[in-house]
Amino acid sequence: MQNKEYRKSIFECASALELCFTNVLIRKLKVNNEKLKTQILKMNNSIEKKIKLLENINIELPSNKYQSDVSQIRNRAIHTGVEVSEEEVENAYKIIKQSLDILVKNKLV
Repeated sequence: MQNKEYRKSIFECASALELCFTNVLIRKLKVNNEKLKTQILKMNNSIEKKIKLLENINIELPSNKYQSDVSQIRNRAIHTGVEVSEEEVENAYKIIKQSLDILVKNKLV
């Protein structure tokens, strides 16, 4: 959150988390057909859908606030240009960090 660039911070943090989720799904989805796996990932291209897929393959994440505290803020900042507060970024960062810590601890990333 250097230089108080909160919009940039929320975008980068949320994007990093979504990329980690995608990488975990690529490795953990038990689908022998690569075309099918690719199609499943394309159909589940939002962070919320990826979280549901992760839950369906028994990968538990620490928060149920992704939608309200990460995705909505990220989308609002990107699509409407609305400024993001320091508090919103700090809350999102905590959720993202907890998730990454769990993925690292369980050797999923």
